[in-house]
Amino acid sequence: MVEMEQDYPINNKRPSSNPEIQNEQKKVKHFNAKEFRKQLNSSSKLQVLQDFQNSIKSEPSKRDCIVDYLQNGGTCIELLQTLEFDSTLPPSLVFEIVAYVLLKVNASCPQYQNSSIEACRYVLNNYVTVVNKMLNLSSTTPERKACLKLLTAMVALSPALAKDILVHVNFHSTNVELLTKHTGEKDSVRDHFVRFLTAFLVDGHYPALSMLLEKKGFITSIIGGLQAIPANSFNLYTTIHDGFNSWEIYDHLLSWNSLC
Repeated sequence: MVEMEQDYPINNKRPSSNPEIQNEQKKVKHFNAKEFRKQLNSSSKLQVLQDFQNSIKSEPSKRDCIVDYLQNGGTCIELLQTLEFDSTLPPSLVFEIVAYVLLKVNASCPQYQNSSIEACRYVLNNYVTVVNKMLNLSSTTPERKACLKLLTAMVALSPALAKDILVHVNFHSTNVELLTKHTGEKDSVRDHFVRFLTAFLVDGHYPALSMLLEKKGFITSIIGGLQAIPANSFNLYTTIHDGFNSWEIYDHLLSWNSLC
């Protein structure tokens, strides 16, 4: 018996058996802010948070998904509270997403600044123990980076927050030594710590800068490695030094290649 070949609709391509081609043939799933907020209360919150993070990273020019989220009633506090409803969620994931949102608010969505500052105070009031743990020897490199991203975004958002961070977060000498250690890694923990210190220069708020300088070993911890500063961090230094406006500085802090 002759085996008949399966018919396919005219003008349609036969489905490929190659998994890679099948994936390419699938429609791209766009971020839906309303659906995302609903899913934050479901058992799949880890997956939707990871999808949100990927959406942010895949839109380097506009970050429309962050704006969509904010315009549909989303807040940083809502994101942070997912950690309270599900203890299995990694704080590093949530902290990194919140950092992205804060930087976006700072750069181009000032109407959400008050609620964002409130969320930052929520971090300092409810998660400072987690923050301190993520900066010490018991943490992993990705955890330290995520935590420093969040703290950098908070410092850039408000001079008052910058002062509060120096008061509440435990930057003792052992932690500073760990965070400034040369590893030879591209986009290292040290690089993120340098950006954190640089964020204090965005507004040049004297009380915050004065408190920073009083922190023993903070500034001197990075002096020895200034010749090895990555180009993206050096651009931020020169932007501040040359007196550019705050929005241009925020653009440097929003460099997703350096923060992601």
